[in-house]
Amino acid sequence: MRTTGKLILAGTLLFLVGGTIAGVGTAIAYSNKEGDRTDLVDRQYKATGVAGALNIKTFSGKVELKKGNVETVTIDYKDSETDPQIDFSFADGVLTMKEKERPWFSYVNFVWPWNFEKLAKDVTVITVPADSDIDYNLDVASGTIALEGLTTTKGFDLDCASGSIFIKDCTFGESIDIDATSGTTTLENVTAGGNLDIDGASGTINMSDITVGKTIDVDAISGSIVGKNIKCEKLKADCTSGRITLSKVDAEKSIDISAVSGSVNLSVVDAKENYSISVKKTSGSANIESRTDASAPKSMSFNITSGNVSVTFDDNN
Repeated sequence: MRTTGKLILAGTLLFLVGGTIAGVGTAIAYSNKEGDRTDLVDRQYKATGVAGALNIKTFSGKVELKKGNVETVTIDYKDSETDPQIDFSFADGVLTMKEKERPWFSYVNFVWPWNFEKLAKDVTVITVPADSDIDYNLDVASGTIALEGLTTTKGFDLDCASGSIFIKDCTFGESIDIDATSGTTTLENVTAGGNLDIDGASGTINMSDITVGKTIDVDAISGSIVGKNIKCEKLKADCTSGRITLSKVDAEKSIDISAVSGSVNLSVVDAKENYSISVKKTSGSANIESRTDASAPKSMSFNITSGNVSVTFDDNN
């Protein structure tokens, strides 16, 4: 996971692009080299064959991915009519969509309250065939990412500097890797055959009805980690500032939770006797104590600098 430098990166983005891109959303127009304002128009791209991998790199706007009644990957997007900024390439089954890099000051139509209606229309919709099997890789500087109803034997990799992430009713055969600098990350009814790795610098991480074949590793520098109905082999949660609330956790091997400040509330779908437990805390309270049991099939550890720890066990769920 890539936690180091997150806060610096977030601060730099907000300083450089303030109210234009990363600070509050996106711009819907920009100035070309001659300084003329260029409006965005509707465009569409269709892959010329079957895509096995999808690479998306954008700097602004909302990106939606979904299944649909299409024969090949179809992308509906906004671009300049006179000065196109989006490039596409398709080779060896890899479809790449890349927005050209421009100086931040080339954006002139900033996001203001009277501009929200236009802003809401700045959406890229990526529709994949119902039977597609795609490896998803997204790199988005600013904007909202939404995935719904996707199924693939491959994985999903996302870098998002600023914006919200929403993944619902998706199944991935391999791992999910999410790196979010700021914004809320929400996963609902998501399955992964490999690992689930979420690295959030600022914002809340919400998880519900999550099934992972290997390890769930969630880091939050500032914000909260909230989860319910979680099944995995190993669970790791690390929060620098904020609360950790995880309920109905079913981990086959281990649960490891660290928190610098804030409360930890955990409920597990198992009996206490099945765990060897380690509790380390500098200050605060805990309703559970360390117990070493070499015969226990599972382990549970807490490393808390400041805050309260509450754990409940229930093997009847």
